[in-house]
Amino acid sequence: MTPETEISLMCGDDQPSYTITTKKNDVATSLDVTAQVLPEADADNFDVTVGNNVGTGSYPNFTSNDNGQLALNITAKDTDKIILNKEYTLKVTLGVDGSATDSSTYLYVPFKYQADDQYIIAGKPQNVPVEVLACRGNESVAVTNYNGTPTVSHNLTSPVNGDGTLTFATEFMNGQATEKTQALTFDNSG
Repeated sequence: MTPETEISLMCGDDQPSYTITTKKNDVATSLDVTAQVLPEADADNFDVTVGNNVGTGSYPNFTSNDNGQLALNITAKDTDKIILNKEYTLKVTLGVDGSATDSSTYLYVPFKYQADDQYIIAGKPQNVPVEVLACRGNESVAVTNYNGTPTVSHNLTSPVNGDGTLTFATEFMNGQATEKTQALTFDNSG
């Protein structure tokens, strides 16, 4: 299941979405999947639905398509019942093998930093435009009065016998990353 972690605002189209790939004997195939929102006490606060018609079913029982793909979207039913910055979990279990499970966490935040996916070359700095988003009513909007330097942390999977460092320390002025601090650098050896 990807992504491992999803951070979302409680407004607009910015909702947690996941792609699940099902395989049998390492071959992508259509399989039944059971989804579960955890903690169970909070499950009724969310709708889990098929995204982009990739797969079929309704919560908690879904089926991946013939290519072994299932897209699931999570929507908060009542935002007043959602606790900001609390980790919730989407757990999926293959119907044919109850021991085959995967899970991902998601949380809702009052504002977030938004950047497009980046494809970078080790050792070559790349400028990454970043903006700050927040909710205004039911819409996600760019924040234009945010100034500051957030603490950036990341998880990095290194190759066997390899090592790598990801560096990104951007400064925001009026809700936008300043041009001189947009450089994302990945130093890798291995």
